[in-house]
Amino acid sequence: MSQVKVKEKHWYSIYAPPTLGNKEIGKALAVSPDDLMNRTVEVTLYELTGDIEQAHVHIKLQVKRVQGGVGYTEFKGHHFSRDYLGGRIRRRYSKVEAIFDVSTKDGASMQLQAIAITATPASRAQRHDIRMRMIKTAQEAAASANLYDFVQDMLTGKLAQLMQKDAKKVFPIAFLDVAKSKVKAMGEKPVEAAPAAAEQAQG
Repeated sequence: MSQVKVKEKHWYSIYAPPTLGNKEIGKALAVSPDDLMNRTVEVTLYELTGDIEQAHVHIKLQVKRVQGGVGYTEFKGHHFSRDYLGGRIRRRYSKVEAIFDVSTKDGASMQLQAIAITATPASRAQRHDIRMRMIKTAQEAAASANLYDFVQDMLTGKLAQLMQKDAKKVFPIAFLDVAKSKVKAMGEKPVEAAPAAAEQAQG
């Protein structure tokens, strides 16, 4: 009886994109580089920055290039933990949610889910105005930035600050942030190459 040959698996180091620190975020077993391609990895922003206050932000990365035993990733999206969002929703406050698309100046497109919590109950018309301002501010910010600059502003809270600044012109806002994102198309930007120093370290 013939024996079935078992393919040997190898360990690959997985790196975050340079715009998210270019640090090793873990290792993965794969039979070959092709087997590793398009594999997704989830880490917290805390693991990338060391800031414990960002532990509620979960980042989804996808391997898009394999070279020299290293898998290089692209940002594919993020989401907040349920506990974090649940702790910010209170009775008698109004929740305003908006799910919409944005396009960056380098041709990438993303779907965002933004959530605002008002400081006191808001009327239906006020909630509508807040939602429209949230969408308009985010879309304008995306249109003037490339994908990775926009992602950095979104993850660091800079985008939320811009959105809240405009939304509070309508009604007092207790909390506002982009709770979830998904990259729908990468646009013109190629897979980010790791700095030469990182590749040499793996060589």
